[in-house]
Amino acid sequence: MPAGPTAKGQARRSMIASAAGAVLGEQGLDAVTHRAVAGRAGIPLASMTYYFGSADILAVAAATDLLDRNLERSRARLERVRPAPRAARATARLVLDVLHPDSDGPALLGFYELFVASARRPDLAEVLQSAKAQMGDLVAAVLDRCAVDPARAPVDRLVAVVDGAVLAALVTGSGDPRRDAVSALAGLLKDSGLHKDSRAAS
Repeated sequence: MPAGPTAKGQARRSMIASAAGAVLGEQGLDAVTHRAVAGRAGIPLASMTYYFGSADILAVAAATDLLDRNLERSRARLERVRPAPRAARATARLVLDVLHPDSDGPALLGFYELFVASARRPDLAEVLQSAKAQMGDLVAAVLDRCAVDPARAPVDRLVAVVDGAVLAALVTGSGDPRRDAVSALAGLLKDSGLHKDSRAAS
């Protein structure tokens, strides 16, 4: 985009990025094309390259929008978690609520398609790594509110368990991604000795 954008131009660019994020979340990364996003945003196709000169730039904008909106919902979900000791499964459910506030099929697919694509796309990996670092902070906050010491909890490992369980369920189609991730995470919390289910009801 040319230097010195006007307020109107900034608003148009933001609107296009939002439309691109919506396409990514609903249909996956391959669907994020100038034509598809122009149709979603309700603008002429010829206008797209003025704001996003290449498909790669548009994909980064879509990823940024999708992840930013997910983080906004995650923070809002965290604010509803009151501090109290909880059993492992209850804690695991809250972790899933915060990591994936939109846990329906299309939303999860959009996120994990981006997750996998970033392995070959450094530009996407940079966006995803920043978002995942913030997600890790939110998980630590959930653990703290559930009376689990975040300093002792292996947050990266907990998130990796969630990612693995969700991906396995999505790929095989033989399970429920959220249920499987909650079960795997609750098991890890108990096996690690971080949780004693006798402390609180699930």
